[in-house]
Amino acid sequence: VPTGAGDATTLAIPGLRLLDARWLGDGARLVVRAVAADGTSRLYAVGRDGSAPTAITPAGLDVATVGWAVAPNGREVAVSSADGVQLFAVSGGAAGRRLPGSRSRWTVVGWIGSGLLLAESPVDGGRIERVDPASGDATRWADIQPADPAGVMNDDLTTLR
Repeated sequence: VPTGAGDATTLAIPGLRLLDARWLGDGARLVVRAVAADGTSRLYAVGRDGSAPTAITPAGLDVATVGWAVAPNGREVAVSSADGVQLFAVSGGAAGRRLPGSRSRWTVVGWIGSGLLLAESPVDGGRIERVDPASGDATRWADIQPADPAGVMNDDLTTLR
């Protein structure tokens, strides 16, 4: 795990295979996406020294291949799910809440000071919405398209317009 200038620190947590991580603003803790020995994946809060992880997401919500992001204030994480975008406290223990107005097609691509960044198909490009996590109000933040869409197809095999 890069820790800034200087030497890198290796983070190993017994019983978990780490997939990726995001630093929290305090620089002392991280949110890690990890797979347990039983094959389940969750998000955990952990100290930079690898101290005992605290589960953020509940068992049963597979986060191995979904978009997720940490709030700039470090208090919440947003996770894509089949039911839409879910918000969870980094402190763990509390049930998550569904983002108001969330759509099942939305994928979390980031979280900036002015809101969550969500897209329907981030790999293919297209419209990215900035969404207020409290109200669910969405506004267009960007529209990413190829300069020349000739030959580019949508998931349903129609040509981009």
